[in-house]
Amino acid sequence: APATLPQAAAAAAAAAALPLQQNASVELPPTLAPPLAVRRSTRPKLAVRRDNVSAALAPILKRLNELLRHHYAAPFATPVDPSTYPSYYHGPRAVEDPVDLGTIKKNVEAGKYTSEVHVKTDVDRVWANCRQYNGRESELARMAEKLEEVFGEKMATIPQEVEAAEAAARRKDDQRKARREHALSMKMQDLQRQMAEMKQLLEMQRQCIVEPSPAAPPAAAALPAGALPAAGNKRPRGATPPIDLSHDMTHEEKARLTAAIQKLSSDRLPGVVAIIRESTPSLGNGT
Repeated sequence: APATLPQAAAAAAAAAALPLQQNASVELPPTLAPPLAVRRSTRPKLAVRRDNVSAALAPILKRLNELLRHHYAAPFATPVDPSTYPSYYHGPRAVEDPVDLGTIKKNVEAGKYTSEVHVKTDVDRVWANCRQYNGRESELARMAEKLEEVFGEKMATIPQEVEAAEAAARRKDDQRKARREHALSMKMQDLQRQMAEMKQLLEMQRQCIVEPSPAAPPAAAALPAGALPAAGNKRPRGATPPIDLSHDMTHEEKARLTAAIQKLSSDRLPGVVAIIRESTPSLGNGT
C-alpha cells in the first residue's frame, strides 16, 4: 500500500539523519518525493582554514562544499558508525575501503591530495561503496546516482573557471606591469629634468669662473744702471721685489717663481711657461 504523508515524512527524516550506508535498514517508499528543504541555522559559520589548499584543488574544494549542501548529501557526509552497523566493516557485505564526503573535504583542506584526479577517485568510491552495501536498486543508491550526476556537472565547469581565473590573473599582472612602467617613465623624466637643470647650473658656474683677466699695467721703463727709482714709484714696504727675467735667475728668484706659478690657475700656466722659456733660454738647457 502506498505510504501515507506522515509515514513518508518520518522516513525522509530518518534517511536524512543517518550517514551513508547506515540508511540501509530504512527503505524509502518509491512514491516519496525529494526530502523537504531543511531549515538552515542562522548562526554564523566558522571560517574554514584553507592554508594547505593548492590553487589547483581550490575549485574542487568549492564543489565539494556545494555538494555537501545538497539535500541528498546528509547520508554520505560522515563515516558509518561501526557500533551501529558492524556488517559494514566485517562480513560478506563489508566495504573494503570506506570513505565519505566529509572526510574527503577534510583531507583536501589538510593538503593530503596532490591532484583533483585523486579527489575524484575517492568521491567515486563513495558512490561505489553505497551500491555495494545497499544494492543498486536501493533508494540510497538512487540518491548516490543523483549526487554523482550533480558532482560530475560541477566538475565539468572547472576548466572554464580555471581559464577565467588565469585570464583575470594575467590582466592583473599586465595592469601591475603597466603601473610599474609608468612610474619608471615618470622617474626617468624627472631625472632628465634634474640633469638638465644641473647642466644649466654648471654652465652658469663655468661662465662665472672663466672671465677675461684685466689688462696688465704697462711695464715701467728700464732705469739706467745705478739710477734710483722715482719717489712716486717706490715699492711698498714688505712687498716682494719683481723678478728680472733679462738675465739668468738666481736660486732665490727661481724659488719665488715656482711659488708664484703654483698659485696660478691651470688656464694661465701655458702662457707663463712660454714667457719663461722666451725670457730665460738657459732653462731649456737644463741649467
